[in-house]
Amino acid sequence: MRKMTLYILLVLAGIVFTMDGCKKEKKVDNCATLSAAASDAAEAFIANMNQETCEAYVDAIQDFYDGCATITPALRAQYDAALESMECSGF
Repeated sequence: MRKMTLYILLVLAGIVFTMDGCKKEKKVDNCATLSAAASDAAEAFIANMNQETCEAYVDAIQDFYDGCATITPALRAQYDAALESMECSGF
């Protein structure tokens, strides 16, 4: 019985240590990269206003919004307003 209890404890300890190593990595804040991508998408949209470039621009703004942890609440409100006003189906 004692060997069985020790075996169960060792298996449980192994599971706990294995699961602890599987934690998600912290999200890397890459605002500069996301900002540059949004800027490039904006330039592409301005140069060629169509549904494809519009959707790419909206996606780039959303990626920036989602991926940049340092955006202030005021700036988030501006991005929300911008995303709500973008209507790509009209192109």
